[in-house]
Parts: sequence; structure tokens; C-alpha cells
Amino acid sequence: MNTTIKAQRDMAAQQRLVAAAKALAERFEQITPQVQALEEVSAKDPAMRALFEREALAGVLEALVASTEPKAKELKGKKA
Repeated sequence: MNTTIKAQRDMAAQQRLVAAAKALAERFEQITPQVQALEEVSAKDPAMRALFEREALAGVLEALVASTEPKAKELKGKKA
């Protein structure tokens, strides 16, 4: 793949990930701090910025998983 095309696609994918995280924060208030950390990422080097954004996105996803995890009481009543 052409290096320019790869860079453009990589940047577009990164922007989509950040936009999706912001949209999730609007629906799940519990992950707002992680999304704020994502918005505060800064680096002059685009590759380092992308790395820091991916780390922050991992935090967003982990917070989302934790906030949507079934409670122990909910699981008690549901037996397989």
C-alpha cells in the first residue's frame, strides 16, 4: 500500500475512534473522565500522539466494560 494512502487511512481511523469514544461518553457518564483524558492527549509527533490516544482509548473501553458489567445481585437470579 502506498505510504501516503496508509497514513491517510491511519489518521482517519484514529479520528473515528476518538469520535466514537466521545459519543460513548455522552451515553455513559461513568466514562467521562477517561474521555477527558483522551481529549487532553498532546504530542508533536503524530505517531506518538496516536500511541497516547490508543492508550487513552483502552482506558475508555475498560471503563465502559466496568460500567456495563452485570451486578452480583442480577447474576444470582439467573442460573443457566
